[in-house]
Amino acid sequence: MARITITYPSAWTPQVVDALCADNNYQATIDGQPNPESRDAFALRMVKGYVTGGVKRGNREVKTDAAGAAADVDDAAIETDFVVGFTA
Repeated sequence: MARITITYPSAWTPQVVDALCADNNYQATIDGQPNPESRDAFALRMVKGYVTGGVKRGNREVKTDAAGAAADVDDAAIETDFVVGFTA
């Protein structure tokens, strides 16, 4: 598999998570209950969603070109094969 790596100082992780949570409306509680998804997991899901969403949009544009149909990538494979995570 190919890999996309975003490197930044470990000390920035709280700021990165805070920004992703704020920009994407993370909610600490849902219907009065604690959110079962952690802020870190939510932030990673937002990064994954940004990248996979761009690939899916690109696929739809390519599909409008008959010659591009052969280069099609299944949207379900994009979701299941794309992995993101934090490492220090």
